[in-house]
Amino acid sequence: MAGAVLRNRHDVLARLAGDPGKLDDPEHRDGVVATGLIGTPVAVPGIASLNQYRPLRRRLNEAFDLVVGDPAVDGAPSNYFEFPYDWRRANQVSALALKGFVDRELPKWRSTQLEELLDKEVLKNVRDNRPVHALLLLAEEDAEVLDLVLDAQEDPERTTDILRALASVASPHALTQAVTALEPHPLAALYKAVARVRAGDDRIALPPSDQRLMWIHEVTFLLPSLPQLARLIRGLATELD
Repeated sequence: MAGAVLRNRHDVLARLAGDPGKLDDPEHRDGVVATGLIGTPVAVPGIASLNQYRPLRRRLNEAFDLVVGDPAVDGAPSNYFEFPYDWRRANQVSALALKGFVDRELPKWRSTQLEELLDKEVLKNVRDNRPVHALLLLAEEDAEVLDLVLDAQEDPERTTDILRALASVASPHALTQAVTALEPHPLAALYKAVARVRAGDDRIALPPSDQRLMWIHEVTFLLPSLPQLARLIRGLATELD
């Protein structure tokens, strides 16, 4: 069909063919621009049969998370481009154009991957850093508790008073996160035990014997607002007998 259309259009074919003496010049422009890959199967009887790019494109999309970009536009970072080339031109000319394209696009994509890796590393570090992780949880759960914890971090001498204030008003989970954010603190284990008692958890790990008087002393400050801690005092006193 194409042959029949072009059989008597030698002038068109000549313009498309271009000037062989100039096509090797990378700066030469003759108005013919490759705008996309060949989209239909091509067969040359007795020489070659090529189903072109559709199957390859499909397999790539199935195997990878592709972000499609337009090679003609200096746009957002992408990792998949269909780079058209002018088959009339020397391979060196196409390679030079491809190099310019890669030099433009690859740094953009690499920068997004670096940002993603950094985000993952930051997240990993946050998860590994229990006090920081606790602060982030408080930021989502209870801003008022978070403000008090930050006050305690700025003025460590207020930490015990702030924990006493939070013991009865903060939720058990928020109290646990507040204590974690303020660790290390000599009363951290006690206030986590308080949070468990308030949550109805009977599994209370008592401290070593040399710390039990300190626990009893601290719990006496909490009893007026948290009478359920009486059984914790009984457990501590029993262990002292």
